Amino acid sequence: MTALYADLAVSSAVDLDSDGAAAECAVLTASSADRVRRTHRLNRGAGVSLAPCALWCGFATVLSTAIARLNPGPGRQR
Repeated sequence: MTALYADLAVSSAVDLDSDGAAAECAVLTASSADRVRRTHRLNRGAGVSLAPCALWCGFATVLSTAIARLNPGPGRQR
């Protein structure tokens, strides 16, 4: 999972002027939600404790999407 976070951080930094950051946030959100689901099956308390991470990733997805829409990048009009 750490490699995924590192890859997303680097890719997002390179891809700030496009919708790529929002898409990567969505992938991270799905991955985090799946991790919560799998962990919850094994240990309810551990699954519940991971839920805020998935929620935060969901918020980041919404925020990144809104920013991408407001700042469409060079060559594209709103």
